[in-house]
Amino acid sequence: MIADTRNAPKYFASNHLNDVKVRFYGDTAIAQGNESWQRHNGERGRFVWTDTWIRRDGRWQIVAAEDLIVPESSP
Repeated sequence: MIADTRNAPKYFASNHLNDVKVRFYGDTAIAQGNESWQRHNGERGRFVWTDTWIRRDGRWQIVAAEDLIVPESSP
């Protein structure tokens, strides 16, 4: 995942974080959000994602992630 992030500029011309909501349930946090992106070839889309975090030994650690690609709606 980290390597993919480092290589993102090769594939994406832009990426914009649209929305993030974080809900806490004790030592668990659920983060849901979406981002709009555009590739260098003009293709547009959105990432919609949910990440699950737990606090373990005083540190927040991600334990699950789901990422979906959906088409960007037309203006």
